[in-house]
Amino acid sequence: MSAKPELSGHRAKQRKRNVIDAFDSGEFLSGLHKLRESVGDSFEKYGQAIGADQDLDYKRYADYLFDDLICGGIGILCDLRMEESAKDPHELSLFGCSNENFIPYVDVLCNIIAKKAYLKLLLNDKFAKLMDGIDSLSEGHLSKLMGVTAVLTEKSILIPGIAQVDFWCVNFLSTSRPRLIAKGFALNFILGTVKKYADLFSPDRAMEKVIRSNELSTRLLELMPVERRSVEEFEKECHKMGLDFLIEDERKRRSVESYDDVLSVCVNRLHHWDEELEKVSSSQAESLLLAQGEIEEAISKIDPMNRVKVTFDAIVRRVKFGGKSSLQTAEVMRVLTRWGRILKNIVGNSYEYQVTLLLQIQQTCYSDMRMLSSFGEIVKYLYENDIIYEDVIRVWFKKGGDTRGFTVFKKQLEDFIHWLEVAEEEDE
Repeated sequence: MSAKPELSGHRAKQRKRNVIDAFDSGEFLSGLHKLRESVGDSFEKYGQAIGADQDLDYKRYADYLFDDLICGGIGILCDLRMEESAKDPHELSLFGCSNENFIPYVDVLCNIIAKKAYLKLLLNDKFAKLMDGIDSLSEGHLSKLMGVTAVLTEKSILIPGIAQVDFWCVNFLSTSRPRLIAKGFALNFILGTVKKYADLFSPDRAMEKVIRSNELSTRLLELMPVERRSVEEFEKECHKMGLDFLIEDERKRRSVESYDDVLSVCVNRLHHWDEELEKVSSSQAESLLLAQGEIEEAISKIDPMNRVKVTFDAIVRRVKFGGKSSLQTAEVMRVLTRWGRILKNIVGNSYEYQVTLLLQIQQTCYSDMRMLSSFGEIVKYLYENDIIYEDVIRVWFKKGGDTRGFTVFKKQLEDFIHWLEVAEEEDE
């Protein structure tokens, strides 16, 4: 047998293969136990001791750490051996404390994470695992967990999507956890957390941080058991939990159609009236009036600012592009001359709506190269028909509202602005 290779007079170490480093939690749990004993009955001091400790491997044993801090060492977050697990949560934990006030425990968690920042990512991961077992928690423990979830979310400690775990949605809606939906735990936990959030902060804050920022508005019904999955049952559940503000918000959401849906309706109506106008017997004024009524009815289902945008977008969709740039501008103006006056009633005398319309024109002309040269002509038409006022155009020309294409579009309006200035001087 040949001798082992040597390097610089020393025998080289052989690489160990297929050796698994033993994962032994006993020493870590023993260290936590000693820390608890050293601080008496103070959870705050226990947290300070963990934050200051440099001996234990908290990153590796994060499951055991958070099982100890939150669950009291009963093994919900980790696989404990029989001799390691506790029958009941110890008192220096969220679940083990007799006090219903969970805020001090949240503060301790936040302080620990402030000292050991790497634990924030791990807490999000372990929290998702904890919520996967909410159907095994007692009512009291579940109530505390909802409150802690609300406060940690407000403090931006729990962040949807972090560590690729969106604990609000994916964890409940994934196919591997249908039992949480079937038993009603998924919806109960979400609504319970919203209620805690509203009580601790405000209903508006709860809607923003829990529902809207996690895009739950359109998915709440999916969290209900299939046999009870209806708007009526959902509202009953919300009312029972004192969440009437959520019922009201959901009703508003369902009554408002999406921008694209409304745009599609408006484009179809204008197409219909374009065909009507091709008929010899059709009256331009009557068709315009009828089209305007149908457009206004359609856009009433979205917020006021988007009504201006969607109407202009619908008119532009009726343009039939083709040929040279000059012919394209002529086609844009043909369509705008036919339907542009619909904008007058929608914009009215509102300075804000006029600014919105002007910025929408800028964005549309910048986004579509075929309309790049049409910006100036569109603005002049709207000015001549009292749809956008002179003051609005002047302010845009001096300050701009969007950098995209501003230099090009400003150049298109230079002669028009000069004309306005000369006319003003002559009037004086």
